[in-house]
Amino acid sequence: MRGSLLGIHALVVLLLVVTKDVYGELVVNSQQHQDLTAVLGVLQRALLNTMEAVSNLTQVVAKGHGLDYNECPVPFINLMNQCFYLNKVDKLDFEASRKFCQGMGADLAQPKYPHALRVYIRDTFGDTRSIFKLGGSDLVEEGDWRWLTGESITEWWSPGQPDDYRGQQDCLYVQCSPAYKQPFDDGGCQSKTPFICEYKK
Repeated sequence: MRGSLLGIHALVVLLLVVTKDVYGELVVNSQQHQDLTAVLGVLQRALLNTMEAVSNLTQVVAKGHGLDYNECPVPFINLMNQCFYLNKVDKLDFEASRKFCQGMGADLAQPKYPHALRVYIRDTFGDTRSIFKLGGSDLVEEGDWRWLTGESITEWWSPGQPDDYRGQQDCLYVQCSPAYKQPFDDGGCQSKTPFICEYKK
């Protein structure tokens, strides 16, 4: 079913690309333009309806087999029933990371199970030196660590953290090094690092 969804999604994208090319190359009169636009609208609605129907059918089948169906939109991955996108390529500061995530309909991540996230990062990227920016900080009030939603961050700090080294560490990171017994560490908000987006289902 997931393959079907991805195939339909690819078809929608292809349709949009081809349509753009057609518009760019054809010189059409007003009536032809209206006709083509109407046909495109019908096709897009039909494809979107098909995608929704396949998604609904997948949920019904999954529930019938006693499975908890909670698919994340591409390119997010489902980890412990949260949708994450790990961006190791674009190294950005806190504000730029947020804008990147928001551009995907998401925000910086607030993992409920940071140990599971850390294991996933280690297994995926094959190293233990990675650090990823998350959606937490003490920017509003020094020492009062909160998620972007306003919830307090009190657990999962590595021993001795947060230490606000040199008074410049106000953003939350997940540390993958085994030297850190717990996953959370504070770091600079201006530091350009990998980050994790979360899509709320």
